[in-house]
Amino acid sequence: MDILTPKEVGAGNDIMSSVKAIQYYSDVLLYGESTSDLTRGLPIKPTGKNEFIRTGQKCSNGQDMYVYVKGIPESKGGLPMKGLVPGFLQDARYAFDVNALLDTMTNNAYPECKEVEMPVGAVGSKSTEKRWVESARISKKKYDCTICKSDCDKSCAFENFTDKTPVTATAITLCILVASYFLFCKK
Repeated sequence: MDILTPKEVGAGNDIMSSVKAIQYYSDVLLYGESTSDLTRGLPIKPTGKNEFIRTGQKCSNGQDMYVYVKGIPESKGGLPMKGLVPGFLQDARYAFDVNALLDTMTNNAYPECKEVEMPVGAVGSKSTEKRWVESARISKKKYDCTICKSDCDKSCAFENFTDKTPVTATAITLCILVASYFLFCKK
């Protein structure tokens, strides 16, 4: 998604167009969609893409193992927060998930995998791909959802793919950052 320049939004022409520009950038940063009459019709949509990334490992059946990355921000708690900032925070939360690293180090060299079909591409893409993903990362409900598409509610295919909650990893990361601050920055 291309973000419009202040001139393209009309900022600076008069007070109302400047307010419109402020609303536009708020919608882009926080919501990923228009939230007022001021920004209706402007090109605002969530950014990011969903994709499979090859891990470099092999599954127990000899297939290449992939991990599914949901890069399009999701709404949480009924709020339509799908802009750049919530997307960045969602990505950071999973980037600092040490559970995945620990699992990789402690699991079998050739983990058991399941073939799943998931949506890939940017917002609005109807494309899907089938890849082999580590079974431990998929709940039965989510696996069934990728198989039975017609019987599943559409939201299940767009849930976070991994079952492991990143809360523990986030807490550990936060503790490390705070401890580092006090050790190296406090004088």
